[in-house]
Amino acid sequence: MTELQTGIRTARLTLRNFRPDDAEALFQLFREPDTLRFTRYNDVKLRGDFDQLFTDHFLNNPTAAAIELTTTGAVIGLIEMHTGGVLTYAVRQAFWNHGYVTEAGRAFVDTMFATQPITMVKGEFANENQASGRVLAKLGLHFAGEIGPFTTKDGQEIMATQYTLSREEWATRRRAE
Repeated sequence: MTELQTGIRTARLTLRNFRPDDAEALFQLFREPDTLRFTRYNDVKLRGDFDQLFTDHFLNNPTAAAIELTTTGAVIGLIEMHTGGVLTYAVRQAFWNHGYVTEAGRAFVDTMFATQPITMVKGEFANENQASGRVLAKLGLHFAGEIGPFTTKDGQEIMATQYTLSREEWATRRRAE
């Protein structure tokens, strides 16, 4: 059994694999346009499209986790690792600016390095979304360069920045803690 199957606990959160009964809570996150505006999921608008994504991608995905408030059991967000070590995260707007993404991210990155054959974690964010850059820095990732431009599905050109953390940097940080 993996850590995400049993649940990774932090001071306030549980990170765990998605279950079928999480669909409604995650759909509510997907309905918040500002929450997903800069993610790979920004074009998922219809319930049918979401249901297909939830079934095909989030369920049974060993590197995708629900972010759950331990005290209430409410799913407030998601965090996942894509091919190549690319980190994606989002929490409902009501939970922004409470440190939840940083708390979840630290535990998730530690677990991914400890359990997955990745050599580097990468975080990519639209330059317009500097809050995401601050989260990545708090997770120990550092500036690696600008990437893009990218053309969004609605035709807008954006620049993005990539932050990285190598396995060696992560191990050194863990030894120092």
